[in-house]
Amino acid sequence: MSAPATTWRRELAWLGAFLGAAALLRSSTFFQSQVGTDEALYLTIARGLLHGQLPYVDLIDNKPPGIYLLFALAQVVLGQNVLAMRLLACLFNALSCLLLLRIGRTMRSEAVGAIAALLYLFFSLGNYGLEANTELFYTPFVLAGFLALVYRPLADGSAPTPASCFWGGLSLGCALEIKYVVVFDTLAVALLLWAQTRRHAPGLPALARRAGPFCAGFLLPFALFLGFYAAVGHRSEFLDYNLRANLTHRTDTAFAPLYLMGRLKDQVRENLLLWVGTVCAGGLALARRAGTDAHERSGLRATLLWFACAILGVSFTKTFYRHYFAQLLPAQCLLTALVIGVATRELRAFERGLALVLVLVVPLTDVAYRPLADGAKLAYFHVLKRQPTWHDTPAEIAAYLRPRVPAGRTIYVADYKAIINYLVPAAPLPSRYMLPEFLNDPHFAKVARVDALAELDAIMQKRPLFVVRRREGRNEFYQRLDRYLRADYVLDRAFEESNSADWQLSEEPAQDRYIELYRRLHD
Repeated sequence: MSAPATTWRRELAWLGAFLGAAALLRSSTFFQSQVGTDEALYLTIARGLLHGQLPYVDLIDNKPPGIYLLFALAQVVLGQNVLAMRLLACLFNALSCLLLLRIGRTMRSEAVGAIAALLYLFFSLGNYGLEANTELFYTPFVLAGFLALVYRPLADGSAPTPASCFWGGLSLGCALEIKYVVVFDTLAVALLLWAQTRRHAPGLPALARRAGPFCAGFLLPFALFLGFYAAVGHRSEFLDYNLRANLTHRTDTAFAPLYLMGRLKDQVRENLLLWVGTVCAGGLALARRAGTDAHERSGLRATLLWFACAILGVSFTKTFYRHYFAQLLPAQCLLTALVIGVATRELRAFERGLALVLVLVVPLTDVAYRPLADGAKLAYFHVLKRQPTWHDTPAEIAAYLRPRVPAGRTIYVADYKAIINYLVPAAPLPSRYMLPEFLNDPHFAKVARVDALAELDAIMQKRPLFVVRRREGRNEFYQRLDRYLRADYVLDRAFEESNSADWQLSEEPAQDRYIELYRRLHD
């Protein structure tokens, strides 16, 4: 068998192993209709895309279009169901692990790559990593760009070729169309590309031969999306609800240093191994040649720069949601793996294996225990006990609604989980603003560029058969919603939220514990 064929078989074996491990670690999500807020929105918009509806025109959100295309493709291949996005998440998680393994090889150490992949496989479960969030999906594209433009050229001791610059830029451009914060990872690549070109191919012409293809590849996905929306007459919507909405989201949010310090404290406490590894990597870089060879030193410095730019990306958001810190994870896994590799290199094989077990087994077990335990419990009740909505309140509500909602009649999810819209397919969406926060939260109403009260009036004029309501708000939106419910609706049923942590941590747990379902009186 030829060497390329053997290599591909080996890569596929690694990918299969990572995919199987990811599916096991993420098995709890297979039995949950919604793990986080955003994933339900992406899934619903993706289904609308398959039915001819356009993001930013017929369905409003402020994320780049790439995430909707990925979810739509998953539904084409795997069916229009929640499981499609769960399997897609496992695949992209496995691809990230494989690319980390390959980056480790460029440093002449498959062990470093394997440790980095193992760390990513487990620690990606944290920071709400079980959700099918954008960070999970843009990471393989970012890693592919770094591999092509940074780590391989460093290993070869040469500047990237113009062709590599185009394809690496294209990979980063695809990541950008999943989440714009990738621009900070791209900044790290651009700086490293410039330094590598200056070292091995000095002169302005050589830099231009690489910068041109890199910029062309990077901007191509955005240009294609913009060109498509311009061709169908919706260029302004694409820019308004995409770029301008994201800028509004950032500028309308105040930077709170104390909030950041609290979030960083949580990150260090929950991911101590990675933060210790990152700090030690910085010390190793300052120690220059101590314990590292040339390939590791260059890879170490490049990864530290990447980590620094990723920190800027997290800080730029100013909101510091937990899943935003996933942007740091690939760099942290590589840095920690490098430190572990250097620290155990002089040990004999048995001693090295024992050291790795001692270093990794406790933190990895701590990260994986809860998802695995939840997965086993959910599988028991959903599969063996045949209770398909056990511990899944949105699915329970949807199961109650499906036989009671005739085709063509709307339902309105005012402030609960948007996945209910997806799980009751017979009911057309009452509004293109399907995320409840776009109407009931003044900040997000500003981001979505919507008059929340006027939109609520338009929704209620469609006479939704049922209204799903969770909490008693005090703003104008809730006051008007209350008037509609008192005039035309009656409480049909209250569902207790099965995820007790969801309401126990709420500011109003007595109200958030129950989800109220209102039925229209005069149909």
